[in-house]
Amino acid sequence: MIQAAFFDIDGTLLSYYTHRFTHATIATLQAMRKKGILLFIASGRPTILFPKLPLPFDGCITMNGGYVYSGNKVLYEKAIDDSDARAWFDYADAHNICTMCFSDNEMYINRINEEAVTIQNGLDMPMPPMMDTHDMAQRTNHQIIGLMPPATDAEVQRLMPHCRLPRWHDAFTDIVCADNSKARGIDILCRHFGIRCEDTIAFGDGGNDIEMLDFSGIGIAMGNAKEHVKAHADFVTLSVEEDGITYAAKALNIV
Repeated sequence: MIQAAFFDIDGTLLSYYTHRFTHATIATLQAMRKKGILLFIASGRPTILFPKLPLPFDGCITMNGGYVYSGNKVLYEKAIDDSDARAWFDYADAHNICTMCFSDNEMYINRINEEAVTIQNGLDMPMPPMMDTHDMAQRTNHQIIGLMPPATDAEVQRLMPHCRLPRWHDAFTDIVCADNSKARGIDILCRHFGIRCEDTIAFGDGGNDIEMLDFSGIGIAMGNAKEHVKAHADFVTLSVEEDGITYAAKALNIV
């Protein structure tokens, strides 16, 4: 029996086009809560970039598992190794790469270009304040974003051996500590609440959702997910614009 549900934000709870929760999605979340199912966010976003949520969630996995909390209690956090961070910022400077860094309550960008503006507008996020990479390297970085094509991922991975790159967008990649993932976040929250992982359901659409789709009791890929993500799902639902969360919840008798 499902006791906990985990939701990615972009492309899962929120449409990339409207950036809003549909009425059907909100109703389904409320119906899950009435059945006693705990609700959790599992996102690549830091908390400061969360949209206004339509109801309280019982906990959050942020920055691809780099920071996990429930209420005011931080259950887990692990930042990027300092040597890896320095290697990245040197690389970004050498190749003129627009980069952002995040902690739970801070975010910065080294330069603003047309591509950065397009991405921020597409995700309906505010532009981070400017900071040079030297100062970025002195901060705690739970997650770094590099605006670079997929062809460069392997080179960056070699430079950052203690990290991984859970890419979910062709224009940029997230960079996080190798130990961090949404799956690890699910495990941490399940242990905290005394829930078996097999009694969980997870909804996602991006490459950074693959681990949690594999790990959760039931992994649901949105209809707008790419084929390599759908291959890891137990069930492929409709797109976010077609109320895929509601469709899956009803089809699987969750609500």
